[in-house]
Amino acid sequence: MVVLFSFGVVIESAFRYMADHTWLKFPVLCYVLFYLLALVVSSISTLRKYKDNAWYNSVGASGAVSEVLFCSIFLDSKMTLLFMGIVPVKAYIFGPLYLLYSWYSARKSNDNINHDAHLWGAVFGFVFPMLINPRLIQWFLGQF
Repeated sequence: MVVLFSFGVVIESAFRYMADHTWLKFPVLCYVLFYLLALVVSSISTLRKYKDNAWYNSVGASGAVSEVLFCSIFLDSKMTLLFMGIVPVKAYIFGPLYLLYSWYSARKSNDNINHDAHLWGAVFGFVFPMLINPRLIQWFLGQF
């Protein structure tokens, strides 16, 4: 919830800015829809993977929280994140490492964490801004 609150404020501010410069006219509603859609998108892979396993269960919204984090990384790739609240890491380094770790852990699947949801939530969070305004890819690439 700390991650959701910390980065959710950044995303909401970005949506408010975009309301003045794109078709996005209701930024708070867009943020809520963004989050709810991320819950669905981040769960699709897990539903497909475990559809025949009646004993599998998964609880939480961590996939949607990953989406909020990666949308923030898309908007400000040079920000410094505090990994585990202590170790400073640049977002452009953290992002790919997080994706690799989530992908690897989802394939291994032995720790009762839904890494598929984290992975697909993160991917969706990175892609979503470009769905709002495809020209934002120029913004992202211009950060480097």
